Amino acid sequence: MNLQHLRYFLTLADLEHYTDAAKQLHITQPTLSHAIAALESEVKVPLFVKKGRNIVLTEAGKDFYKVVKTSIDLLDAGINQLQQTHQKQHRINLTLLRILGRKAVPNLVRTFIEQHPDTRSEFDFHNDSGMSSDMLEGIQNGQYDLAFCSKIESFSSISFIPIFTQDLVLIVPKGHPLSAKEQVTVEDTLDYPQVWFSKRSGMRPVLDQIFSKISKRPKIAFEVSEDETVVGLVAQQFGIAIAPKADFLKDFDDIAIIPIKSLENRRVYYAAYHKGKELHTDLKNFIDFIATQSEIMNLSI
Repeated sequence: MNLQHLRYFLTLADLEHYTDAAKQLHITQPTLSHAIAALESEVKVPLFVKKGRNIVLTEAGKDFYKVVKTSIDLLDAGINQLQQTHQKQHRINLTLLRILGRKAVPNLVRTFIEQHPDTRSEFDFHNDSGMSSDMLEGIQNGQYDLAFCSKIESFSSISFIPIFTQDLVLIVPKGHPLSAKEQVTVEDTLDYPQVWFSKRSGMRPVLDQIFSKISKRPKIAFEVSEDETVVGLVAQQFGIAIAPKADFLKDFDDIAIIPIKSLENRRVYYAAYHKGKELHTDLKNFIDFIATQSEIMNLSI
């Protein structure tokens, strides 16, 4: 017995009108008439009788309606339970640096969903501590599926995909001797005390590498973990700082932002995930999507 024909029968019995039933079922009236005729032929009793412009169930049709309704409801409930048991909706737990939560990662997720409309997973966003090391530890212990953060070499069990970059700029208080320059070099910064990112920050290895390359080290006045605090200290004239070029810098009226020669695209952010973890389909598709981006996106633009 055709299951679709049984659903047609229930709709027609409820509406008692061929045209209305066909319209609701998005089929033609002849298709519906053919389906009901086939059913009546199979059960060998008439199911409907004309009543004015409408049709109504016969006594046999009323009995058949009860049987079909109970059977269809039971079947639909069983299918629903089967789907809930074996097609669980996954969550993709993302952790990210706060600066990437403003636009970069939300835009990336939106683009992925638009290009993969069959994605069933929900995306959950976290930035509890704002520190790359904490995020990567969360990847290792299974708390997160994917992190958007800095690369830390000591996490050997984690794969890193470069995805975003930022230019590095020099931040100085307004009126500072360097504030009149249109561009500076790293060597130009050595004569002044600096506010540095602490060893917990993903920016620290970047700064270490920059100054290691010129075999010199500035005088460090303060070490702090987060970008906003670095800028706040500079604004209060505790030193100058090399920092990522971010939109929020424009909110500070008492600093000057100066490009640094050869430090364009120097700050790199990565998508990080556990190498040995089995990935469900949506997570694998998202990681593949990230890996196949045509180019690394510059956040300074």
